[in-house]
Amino acid sequence: MQINSIIIIRSQKKIKGNLGVNYSGLAQISIYDNSAMQTAIYTGKINLQEGSFEMNDSFIEMRIFVKLTLKQDIYLGSTRHVRLDSLYNLRDLGGYQGNKGFVKWGVLYRSDALDHLNKNDLLYLKRLSVDTVVDFRSSEEIDRNPDLNIGEQHHYAIDPKAFAAAEASKVPNNKKHDQERVQDLEKLSETLTGRQKLKEMQSQMIVQMHDMVVKPISQKAYALFLQVVLNSDGPLIFHCQGGKDRTGWAAVILLRLLGINKDTIMQDYLLTKKYNKERNIKRMASYEQYTDNELVLNYLRSLQLSKPEYLESSFKALESLGTSIEDYVKKYLSFTAEEIKRLQDKYLEK
Repeated sequence: MQINSIIIIRSQKKIKGNLGVNYSGLAQISIYDNSAMQTAIYTGKINLQEGSFEMNDSFIEMRIFVKLTLKQDIYLGSTRHVRLDSLYNLRDLGGYQGNKGFVKWGVLYRSDALDHLNKNDLLYLKRLSVDTVVDFRSSEEIDRNPDLNIGEQHHYAIDPKAFAAAEASKVPNNKKHDQERVQDLEKLSETLTGRQKLKEMQSQMIVQMHDMVVKPISQKAYALFLQVVLNSDGPLIFHCQGGKDRTGWAAVILLRLLGINKDTIMQDYLLTKKYNKERNIKRMASYEQYTDNELVLNYLRSLQLSKPEYLESSFKALESLGTSIEDYVKKYLSFTAEEIKRLQDKYLEK
């Protein structure tokens, strides 16, 4: 028997998937409303056409986990992106295939901040039975927009001291604030020195992603994060404001320790660009009401983007230390070989 992972697509009231096998015929399907997959809310037969299937989605109000049995093989899956009205970037890290198995579905989620949930989305998240939430935002960000409680047993504020990300998180929330921010940047752009500084500031994210790897204060934060993940008793959500950089480096550490390759991790990082697109358009539209200064707008835009070179900066920082991710977490994050093994046993489907 082999256990495989599949990506489930839910759209237009349909559930779709592809097993990646050239097979047509019947398969057994079971659908569950939680990642433990113990009691099915639906079981039946489904017709595969060259490995693909499609069925009506009668479970719109809940997250689902799918198990298909084909002969002796089992396929487990769910959706990568958790589509909610008040969250843009909530994603399941399940299903990523590594050299020791694939990441279990429904136990590790990366997200944007949980401070602006509407009633329906709050109820949806409570159904996930999340045990732990990790918030990478600064104390100032949290004080300004604290997370809503989604029923978690444990909630940790772990700040890696990422200034550029905190600056990017200043969500446009009132006209006066937006206008003052733009005016300050326009004033900076009035001098040659100021214009040069604005151009340099567009590289802040690259510098920040490097610093999160090498600075002791950031290492201390991510060391604590690993201990929280290792000891969580159920599904865990980790987030910053947009779920991009501070969250992105946390995802890199986790996925690399779980045996996922760099190309796959880069693809995961760049999904933020896709899912935050609408959010970023709204942000920039707010600033564009007050300026057409391209230098100012380019700087503000740079804070919202998810560029490959941002994450590459973290990879290069790791290389500059002359270490693999395993040796890095042992030396700088005090995470032992035995703890790495426990992490893999806990979060990998083998």
